[in-house]
Amino acid sequence: MAERLVSEGWLVKSWFFPRELGGVDNPENIAYITPRAAKARAALIQRLVHLLERDVIDRMDVQVDYKGLSIIPSRIRFKA
Repeated sequence: MAERLVSEGWLVKSWFFPRELGGVDNPENIAYITPRAAKARAALIQRLVHLLERDVIDRMDVQVDYKGLSIIPSRIRFKA
């Protein structure tokens, strides 16, 4: 169902631990988020990549919250 919502533009396929930062492309790492959240995520990932290049961060943890049985995260927190 999530893939159908992606094809209709309601959701964007994403990854909990960003592939740009070494995250793997496996089912446990795949997330489906809103287009608005995808824009915010892209800006954050760009900032994290910049910080990583400057050796400001050396590890990161991703925490995900859901509401009820939803497959759409209500919050994704990146702790670097």
